[in-house]
Order: sequence, then C-alpha cells, then structure tokens
Amino acid sequence: MKSGLLTHLITKTFIVMVKTDLLFKRKRWRALVFPLFFLTFYSQITHGQALACNDNVQVSLNGNCEADITPGMILEGEDETLLDNYVVTIEGVNGTLVTEIGVYNVTVTDITNGNSCWGTITVEDKLAPIVEDCQCPEGDPTPECEFVCTDLTNILNNTLPTLPQPIVNENCGTYTSAYSDLVSEGDCGQQIVTRSWVFTDNSGNVSTGCVQEFILNAVELDDVVQPTSPLELPCGQDVAMPAIVNYLTPIIGVDAANQAAYPTVNGVPLIGTVCNLIVTKTDLEIPVCDQSCSNSFKILRDWVVIDWCNSEVLEFTQIIKAVDTEAPTVVANDITVSTDAWSCESTFFLPAPEILHDACTDFVDYVVTGPAGVTIVWNAQNNLYLASGAPKGVHTFNYIASDCCDNTATDPIQVTVLDQTAPVAIAKQNIVISLTQSGTAKLFAPSVDNGSHDGCTNVKLEVRRDADQCNIIGNATYDNDGHPQDSPSDPDDGEFVKFCCEDITHAEADVDGDGILDPGYIMVWLRVWDDADMNGQFGTSGDNYNETWSYVKVEDKLNPVIACPPDVTITCLDDYTDTSITGEATAFGACGDVDVTYTDISVNLSSCNIGYVIRRWSVVGSRSVV
Repeated sequence: MKSGLLTHLITKTFIVMVKTDLLFKRKRWRALVFPLFFLTFYSQITHGQALACNDNVQVSLNGNCEADITPGMILEGEDETLLDNYVVTIEGVNGTLVTEIGVYNVTVTDITNGNSCWGTITVEDKLAPIVEDCQCPEGDPTPECEFVCTDLTNILNNTLPTLPQPIVNENCGTYTSAYSDLVSEGDCGQQIVTRSWVFTDNSGNVSTGCVQEFILNAVELDDVVQPTSPLELPCGQDVAMPAIVNYLTPIIGVDAANQAAYPTVNGVPLIGTVCNLIVTKTDLEIPVCDQSCSNSFKILRDWVVIDWCNSEVLEFTQIIKAVDTEAPTVVANDITVSTDAWSCESTFFLPAPEILHDACTDFVDYVVTGPAGVTIVWNAQNNLYLASGAPKGVHTFNYIASDCCDNTATDPIQVTVLDQTAPVAIAKQNIVISLTQSGTAKLFAPSVDNGSHDGCTNVKLEVRRDADQCNIIGNATYDNDGHPQDSPSDPDDGEFVKFCCEDITHAEADVDGDGILDPGYIMVWLRVWDDADMNGQFGTSGDNYNETWSYVKVEDKLNPVIACPPDVTITCLDDYTDTSITGEATAFGACGDVDVTYTDISVNLSSCNIGYVIRRWSVVGSRSVV
C-alpha cells in the first residue's frame, strides 16, 4: 500500500495524480488508482500518522543463517523517531527472527492506534561456503599428504580413509563437493595428484580456491606381501589368479581373495607392472593322487618381483593345492531276505548303492563288509556282491566307497534274514485203511507224512479231507486258527481225519487212468507248518506252511459174522434146494448186512430122496464160510 501526506480531510474515494518522489523518492509522476485498495478517508480520523509498507523487500541471511526483521526494513517514509511504536508480525514465524529461505508475508502495526500495513519479504542466502582449512594445500607438502603409489586408485576415488579432506563451513544448510584431479609423474615411481575443489551450497553460491596436492612415493620390495602359501582349493579348481579371486571372494571377501592369489602392496594386487614393480610367475604342476585323478594336483608357483628403479629382485614360491579331500557319497538301502531252502542261512545279492558319487572324479568304487562268519564275494556276472552263510536275524553290512585319492565313506545298511521258505511237505502214496467194526476209521497226520521237514525248525502236521461224505465236523478242514481251509468249529486241530462205510463205495478219483472214477479212493491233504518266527507257536503270522496230498483207499477188511439156519429134516417129497423149507443163513459186517450164498458140498440121497445133504453157507465176496 502506498500513500501521500494529506493536509485536509476528504470524505469520498478519489483518483489523484501525485508526484512519486513523495512516496517512492523517484522523480517521475504516476497515477495512483485506488480501485485495488479503495482508500477511503473518514472524517472520524482526526490524528495519527498514515503507514506505507514496501510491497517486497529482499533480505539476505547472515553468517549464522539468520535475519532479524525490523519495522524500518518494511515501512516506507517512516518517521524514525516513532519506530518504537511499531511491531512486526511475520506469517508462519514465531517472533521476528527468520532462519529459512523463502517468501514471507509481513505486517507492521502501530501499537498506539492499531493502524497497520503489510508487504512481503524474500529471504535468500547469498554467502558461499567458506573453506576454513584446505588441508594439503598445493606447494605446502606435509607428511600427512604423502602416500605410496599403490594408493592412487583409492585417492582418485576419494576412498582412502587416511586422505585429508578440506574443512568447509556453510552458513545455511548443506553443500555439495566436486573435485578434479591432475596426475603428474615425479621421480622414479613417484606421482603427484593435484586436486581442485568446488563447493556449492543449496542456493547456488560457489566457493573455489582450495587446491590440494598429494605426493605418491614409489614402493619398495620390503613392502611386498607374499600370497597365501600353501593355498588349498577344491579339486578341479582353476588355479589362474583371476579364477582364484572369483572363487574366494564370496567366501572371504575380495580383499582377502586378492591377497591369497597375488603378491600385494598395501592390499593392492601386483599384476604385471604396478608403480615401480614388475611381477612375473611360472608354474610347475605335480600330481598328488592316482593318475586317474586329473582334477587333483599341486602347483609350485615361482614369483619374481623386480624394482625397475634400482634393479633389485625378490623371489619366492607359493604352493597351491587343488586336492580332493572330500569323501565320496554312498547310499544303499536296507533289505529283507529269506533263508535258503535247505538250511537256516541265507544266500543273497547285496543291492547296488542307490547313490555312488564323488564331486571330483568319476573313478569311485565300493566294497561291502559284513558280520563274522558271512562270506562276501564279487559276482562279476551280476556286477553285485554275493553274501552267503547269513543266519536268521538282523545284520549290519557296511558299504565302503573310495575315490582315486583314497578318501572313503561308509554307509551301513541293515539286512534282515527271515525264514520265508516253506517246509518241504512229503506224503505217502498208496495208503490203505481198514474200517473198524464200528464202520469208521481214523487216519492220523503222521501216517500220511513221509518225512516232511524244514531247514530251520521242527514242523507241525495237519490233515484234512478234500471232501467229506461222512458228515463229520472238521473232516474237510485243518483246524480252527483262521488260515485257509480252516473252520472255527473244527475240533481236531488237524490231527486226524475219519473215514466211514460210505467212503468204500464213493468214487471221486480216477486212480488207474481209465477215465472211470474208482470207488473207495479218498483225497487227503497234508499241511506242514514251520516256526519261522521262532515264538514257539506254529501257525502265527511269521510262520510258513506247505501242502501235499495223497489218496487213501478205504476198505472193510473185517470178516463178517454169519449165522446158519439149524439142521432140518424134510420129507422125500420136499425140494431140499428150497431155502424157504430148509432155512437161510444170515450175515452182517462192519457196514451192515451182507449177502450170503451156499454151496451143497455133499448130497447123499437115494432114488427115493432119502438121505442127507451137507450145505456150506458163505458171505458173497468173502472167504468167511460156515
């Protein structure tokens, strides 16, 4: 807002032409048009000074990045004797001290009457960063500014921890640094780095004039650090120096990797020509294992370091070993085998390893060892180890793998030898059994057996009939312990089978092969159990059985009992061949009544049929006579 001094009161808004030197102290006229501010003077205002504020004032921060804003900075045409009557209010700032660059709205208020005006200030930083200490200034070398030539890269990258840095003070905020280097050669091996700095603060103020000088002296042979020796690497590792560094860097870091592969000065690898040093090397390879282990060797690396400034020479030997020191990998699986048929021992092939591998060579082999008393031999035909003589039980067999550097690894497996071989079942043939007077007969299992046996244990015998015509419970089953052809109601535990009269006439087998079933032949099964699990009980889950059969011919070999009729006298007119007159014999056997017949062995009669007859009665098909 701008205003002149008025000498009388006006009660309306107006446009005036004023001479601007009254307001802005510039010698030209301007029209003051007040539609923007609508300055209206009222007759009620009868005293006090009018206020005019500069619309924008540029303020520069001091060396402490501060500016104290006073009324005199803001007011225009103020009466200096009245400055104590004014206060300054800065929008967004507590008090009158500004410490940050920016544009602020400022109001000046007359505390005696409340009159005020406002304007803006633009706060800027116009002070460039100040280099308080350049350190190592050009032309003024000190010991802190001297290094060795191997430090050149770190100096150029400004990464050397001991490199002196300029000390710079910036009044407001931060600044950026930039430098440029000039490298020049000095005496033998010496280098000089001249560094020019430029410092720029956030406001673009630039400070120059700091030029540093660093002296890089030549290195000596005494500064050379020999590489690691002996250096042990995995088999097959490339032993060229860059390859060694690449291999070791993820393990021990790049600095340690360089020191392992190269001679170094201050940690810098000596490759070719470094500063005043020239480095060469020669290698001699020596095999360390079998000729087939081409990936395992030793290197005798002879290093020669020459100082070309004074022609001195340093020689040393580094030993590098790329040797297979790791055992191969062998993995085999546990197995379960059975005893042989004729003994209680097992003969079996040991399985090939599931994994047989070596990280360094394809030349890896294995052998198998086992418990005492077991014979293990290589079977070339099957490319497997054959074990024999392993008794029942659980045994440990060791798979031992070896590579061409004689590294070994062992994998034990468990071999379980079980009796999984069924007994040998042998039955007699052409068995004939006779019924007793009761018309029945029992056949016990040992009568069917013909030397059944097992290679490991005793055996138990059980018998059953293939079919039963006698309606006897348990006849067609072995026993009641839940195996095939058993029955829960079987009462005889497989000890015997029974026969009856019906078997004599029953025909179920064509024994003579004529295509006609022959009566009286009954098929009988023999089951032979072992005690493979050796729990003292036959027929449990770990036991084995075998079966065979035989035909049993059932006969009635007992003489029947015959009763003859009493002697009788008849007339000469009677027919002596009429058994209804003379009487008829009766007979019975084990299976009931039997047919009889007679033979008159003596007929002594006259022509008148007077005399006697002697008659012999006998059972049909039997030698029994009366």
